[in-house]
Amino acid sequence: TASTATNGESRNLVVCIDGTSNQFGQNNTNVVKLFASIDLDAGKGHPKQFAYYTSGIGTRPKSVHIFNRMERAVSDKFDMAIAWNMEEIVKDAYGWLARMYQKGDRIYLF
Repeated sequence: TASTATNGESRNLVVCIDGTSNQFGQNNTNVVKLFASIDLDAGKGHPKQFAYYTSGIGTRPKSVHIFNRMERAVSDKFDMAIAWNMEEIVKDAYGWLARMYQKGDRIYLF
């Protein structure tokens, strides 16, 4: 069962899942900009906010090993074509929500 916020105030839980091949970089998407703009330091009269971000399909971290880099490049292209890792991305975001959620919290999905 979900716990209830100890102070009786609901919180904002914000989940940002970026689009295919999108991630933090020189040309940030609106999802990155939104995530970066979330005020996590709640002041008086403002609800506490917690945020989760994950990059898009086909954006796993690159390896330093040449074979792994080649394998990763092929895997990422395949992932972008058919969203092979979408289930993992959604499960990770859901897991974060499940750990963070307290009764009365508001959930925002982007």
